[in-house]
Amino acid sequence: MNEIIQKCRYCNSKEIAAYKKIDEFIICYCEKCHLLFTASNVVDIKGKVNKEWYSDQYISNYLKQELKLKKRFRQKIQEIELVKKGGKLLDLGCGVGLFLETMLETANYKWVLHGVEINEGLIVEAKRRLGQKISNLHLGRLTTLRFEKDFFDCITCFDVLEHDDQLESTLREIKRILKPSGTLLIQSPNQFSAMSYLCGALWDWWAVPDHIFHFNPRSLSSILVSKGFHIRKLYTWDPQADFILNIQGAIRARFRARSLIGRLAARGLYIPLLLLWKLLSIVEIRFNIGGLLVISAEG
Repeated sequence: MNEIIQKCRYCNSKEIAAYKKIDEFIICYCEKCHLLFTASNVVDIKGKVNKEWYSDQYISNYLKQELKLKKRFRQKIQEIELVKKGGKLLDLGCGVGLFLETMLETANYKWVLHGVEINEGLIVEAKRRLGQKISNLHLGRLTTLRFEKDFFDCITCFDVLEHDDQLESTLREIKRILKPSGTLLIQSPNQFSAMSYLCGALWDWWAVPDHIFHFNPRSLSSILVSKGFHIRKLYTWDPQADFILNIQGAIRARFRARSLIGRLAARGLYIPLLLLWKLLSIVEIRFNIGGLLVISAEG
């Protein structure tokens, strides 16, 4: 095993084993905390990826999905307001501010909104979009901002924790600043999903090296419980377009990107993949094999 891979990036255990190789990166499994983490060559870019990788082109492409993403965020707001009727909310990894903007537009209760983002380009765009609507937008790591203890009623982490190279410290800080009865809502790719299985090493949501951790229902819920959180709700789901595009992309990649056979095979499988998605949307409710893992926990 590469000498770079010496210990778990979450719990520092040396009881680790190589799990999967993706491009030049190795994903390892920790036998102590059961987390998968990206290991090989990460030392060279540690702390830089998520600060520097999000270009103007990335922001532009992300904002093209605004209607789709806001529809998903409205569903999450409904989930939050089933258990919390307003208060102070922190969106960790707020990006360009789409979730916070959706909160302003659709929430039924009064919320004092905060956002934290490590990437300067994203927080600049968030401030441009939100203007004076939300003044509590912070650039930096959660662990350095030092909010008051038991300050927030709700903390959201949408597709964020898998990027965090200081995950253990971040979870400890979330626990400190979240009220004992507060709600923590997390979404992350599910490494044990049908999508991951079908795509193999070509699954888009391995997303190495910027995805440092790779969660599944057992591993993420276990580390949350170990930090003193109570799991209120856990489920997985597959966005239809993402499911089909991920698998089509993997098929094209196997035949090489410009291969006519690959393109035709990917297009020809659209209807079968749509039917498979509909079937899995029923099955995943019981077996938690959807591509996205959602956990609602109490502080």
